Amino acid sequence: MAEGITRSESEYATSSILEEDTPTEQSIDTIESTQLTTSSISQANFIWTPRFIILFALTLVLGLSASSLLMQGYANHYLAGEAVLLVGCGLVFATWFAVTLVARSLWARLGGIFACGWALFASVNFVASLLNAPPGAAITTHATAAANLALFAGYLCFSINRVPLKRWDNWFLRLAPVIAAGIVIASYLVAPRGTRSVHGLETTLAIIMLYLSIFTWWLRPSCWKVQPGATLLLGIAPIFVLLTTTPYAFSNGTDFCYLQICLVFSLLGALRIVQGELRLSEAERTML
Repeated sequence: MAEGITRSESEYATSSILEEDTPTEQSIDTIESTQLTTSSISQANFIWTPRFIILFALTLVLGLSASSLLMQGYANHYLAGEAVLLVGCGLVFATWFAVTLVARSLWARLGGIFACGWALFASVNFVASLLNAPPGAAITTHATAAANLALFAGYLCFSINRVPLKRWDNWFLRLAPVIAAGIVIASYLVAPRGTRSVHGLETTLAIIMLYLSIFTWWLRPSCWKVQPGATLLLGIAPIFVLLTTTPYAFSNGTDFCYLQICLVFSLLGALRIVQGELRLSEAERTML
């Protein structure tokens, strides 16, 4: 009797183990969906395709070569630097607008909208220069501050898009705007009463936004890990704006050259974002 009970319990345990090890239809579907998701993510991460590498290299070489030739023409007074930079802003605007059209997430779409705003406000500055606005005019100061604010907002959205936010990211995103606002307010309060002005406040704000735009990418390891190409390219562009001596950037040929290089790297960064969104769209269609 005891032997029969033991045998039945042993058979029951064996059948339970077999039932647990045998995959059900639901578990098979889960495994297949997981494999599809993994393969789709791998496909989306494979951004540097041969076609895109060729396009990227051609854009870089032609952009820098054209910048050198245009620099010579500007130095010899054959062309207006503002008109050249307006054309460059138009190309950058078109590429960022393409980002808003192909974006698969809200953060990427918002980033594209803010980046388009940056290109538009920068264009206002160049148009004012073409119309012979005096250096330091109110419209140029307002446009520069608005452009740099839009640039920081766009960079913030792109750096959050599909990037896992770790502890350092959360601390940075909370403290960086507060510290920047504190620096702007402190610079206004520390200045002598006779020199305090909205112009000085906006100039300080514009410079701080450029530093924040760089730090948003380069001081966050998560961005380097998930999207190193965009982090490098978009982090370089504001550096060349900082190298210009004044927001009104046509005092000499060096500033014109720096702004051209800024537009080239902005265009390359925008192309990288577009490629990433297109690859993600392809991966999602493959899943369906």
